[in-house]
Amino acid sequence: MKNRIAAAVFGVAAAAVLTACGTVSANPWRADCPEPVTDGRGMLAIKDGRTLKCQIKVFTSNMACTDKITNPAGDDGYACTNAANEGAVFFFDKNGVLKSHEFLQR
Repeated sequence: MKNRIAAAVFGVAAAAVLTACGTVSANPWRADCPEPVTDGRGMLAIKDGRTLKCQIKVFTSNMACTDKITNPAGDDGYACTNAANEGAVFFFDKNGVLKSHEFLQR
């Protein structure tokens, strides 16, 4: 009997937690990092000269990334790979605006 009561209480508590999680806003966009242009599938539309580093970081948050690279011109870099070893390298100007990028495939 105690196990049934405990299971019922746990089930109600779990449902309440999951419902509360759904009501929390996960909007990452702020004044200093505005919502970017996306394509028809909701993917980031990467545009040299327009896309910001903060926007790319949001869209690559589930990838393995590093920002400890620079190109020969001294531009800040950001490189990411996914589980299939596909990746991208991005370079930004001093204001965090995308200057160039390249997609890499294995």
